[in-house]
Amino acid sequence: MERYLNAPQGARAITDAAIDLRRFGHAPVIRESLLVEISSAAMDPEELILLGGNWIRESFEYALTPCKGVSGPLSRVPLTLDTSAPYRQYRVSDYVEQAGSVERASLLPPQEFPYIVLRNVSELEQLRAIASSLVTRGRIFHAAQLYLRASELGDYESGFELADILDFANDHTGAVEVARRHYDAGDPGSARKLVGYLYQNGKIEEVEEVCVREINRGDAKPLVALKDICDDCGDSVTLQYIEGKALSRNFPDLYYRIFESGDLNSNYVQVAREVSHRLQVSQEEAEGLINAEFEVIAPRLHLINDAMEEKAHELRAATERLQRLVEEDRSSFFHAETMRIRQRIEDLQKSGNFTDARNLIDNGLNCGRIGLEVLDVLLFESDPSHLEESASRFGLNWEGGLIGPWALADVRHAYHLALGDDE
Repeated sequence: MERYLNAPQGARAITDAAIDLRRFGHAPVIRESLLVEISSAAMDPEELILLGGNWIRESFEYALTPCKGVSGPLSRVPLTLDTSAPYRQYRVSDYVEQAGSVERASLLPPQEFPYIVLRNVSELEQLRAIASSLVTRGRIFHAAQLYLRASELGDYESGFELADILDFANDHTGAVEVARRHYDAGDPGSARKLVGYLYQNGKIEEVEEVCVREINRGDAKPLVALKDICDDCGDSVTLQYIEGKALSRNFPDLYYRIFESGDLNSNYVQVAREVSHRLQVSQEEAEGLINAEFEVIAPRLHLINDAMEEKAHELRAATERLQRLVEEDRSSFFHAETMRIRQRIEDLQKSGNFTDARNLIDNGLNCGRIGLEVLDVLLFESDPSHLEESASRFGLNWEGGLIGPWALADVRHAYHLALGDDE
């Protein structure tokens, strides 16, 4: 640790880069090019000139040199014959990482950090982890670019994280576009998510198309997802229409008439009369057609029941996981410190000291301890003209300022600029 604290500027910058990458979710093994780019971005051009042309080699030599019988701040990861990474890689020592993370908790890496990650990291789990850390720190626009990168590399999970971000940022069209791309690519779990985005965007015909196609394939989850959405919105008309289309091939408009509340036998007889009149067939023939339709509907009802039971099981499991996480968090120092910060912010707001409250919030965001909703409350109390949830929806720029509305097109533009390619 002493060697880290007393390190020359170049070696300190490289070690800080490793600490920051670990803080933001990078795996323990870090490639040299990533450390060099981030550390270079952390210094002014004049500082780099003063360091001289050999500063990179000299800085790594310093960071790798053992001190008092223990390894230096960094250690080199040996290359093996079967390695998939034929370049130099390093680890930051556990103690330096832990101590440095505390020291740098409220500091962000240089503003080029997310773009350097975009250019240098292609491992899906690491892209997801770093993007998640950026969301936690309120840098949602930058996180969206990393999720886009992982999504375009084939990661469905990142695609739907991006779609959720876009949907909350009021870019419902962008959310549909991302979800549709994964659905068309064959992601088995994407249909129910796509249904939600399509409904939010008013594309009811496409909702119907997806629900009918998927139940024909034996998947009722999109229909169950639609049921939840319509129940929340009080939209029984859309639900009945699409559910009828999905369940009954020949008489979707009559499906609910048969199963509506009341006497099932009486409803059945009345519908059979309507079918007889519509198709100009006898009552007996109409009943035969309806019975044949029941044989199609029955297994689909079983699919819906199974999908609802599976969803209930998933909800129970998710609730149990959440309860465990809450209990673990409440017993941690992290939770106690977060509650202390929140209380201090609240006290400052009540006294009208919005400047100090904002500084505390900014530090809390950079640490990942305070959410953007806290900032929205402060902004509204200090200025009632502040649009509700604007910080939560669009996030902050790297310097901590508010960002105006943005959409998928803006994410793509920034993404391609960072990669240095044509859109």
